[in-house]
Amino acid sequence: MPKELLIFDNSALSRLFEEAERDRSALLNGLRVFGTPWISALNVYETARTPSADLRHAKLRFYGEVSGDIPPIADPMALLADAARTWRFGGQPEPCDRIAHQILMTPQAVTDELSAAMTAGMKDQERAFREMTAQIREAFLTAYGAGDRRFKTESELMLFFFAMPETAIHGLIAPIFAHWTGSALAPTETSDLLRMPVWRVFMAGQIHALWLRAADKNIASPKRTGIFDTDSAAYLPFCDRFITQDRAQLATLIAANEFNARRTKVETYDELRGRLLL
Repeated sequence: MPKELLIFDNSALSRLFEEAERDRSALLNGLRVFGTPWISALNVYETARTPSADLRHAKLRFYGEVSGDIPPIADPMALLADAARTWRFGGQPEPCDRIAHQILMTPQAVTDELSAAMTAGMKDQERAFREMTAQIREAFLTAYGAGDRRFKTESELMLFFFAMPETAIHGLIAPIFAHWTGSALAPTETSDLLRMPVWRVFMAGQIHALWLRAADKNIASPKRTGIFDTDSAAYLPFCDRFITQDRAQLATLIAANEFNARRTKVETYDELRGRLLL
């Protein structure tokens, strides 16, 4: 029976790190019996933001132990950019992040100054995501008002976006596609791009976030749909099992997984731990 490929959200990987040494060793051995853990660049870069240098370096060293010689899978934006260029120009995709791999091999390279800079950069991305969803919410209110004409369910919103990608999705992805490829994405090309699993599942995660933060009558807290938790939907087509301990992210990934032909298993760290430590 082939081994499963496992990717962890940082919420789950941190829980594994925090286990007592005996349990942590048993869990790692159990993971390796039936699966291959694949550290993500998000695991590395989010952990690199840890303010305490001692804790930061200890966690990164442990993540290097978990990953072994396997380079981390790239962050979601890099995966999407790579897929866009492959779709446009051909060639072989490169899903790994060599810089993140270098950090795992030399954790002490992440200085306090670099950690602070990474924190500032990620905060800027969260701020931009909040502003984008606020703008889309205003657009929905302008188009549909606050009455019965708004989308009544998330399924309705998903159907709206995926039924008319050339109008509903194209405007959201065309600018970044042009930035990554140096070429324009025609509206009529949107459906074809969305046949790429990483793009389709990623967009499903984004639409779930838009439902909660823009289209639903009640605005969800940003903590329920943070940009990095939402973007992690891009990892689903690359693994057999995704483990998180973030309940809000779990809901996002379950929604996105409906559009994932691989049908990745999405579960909490507690569920995985309970099976491995029987």
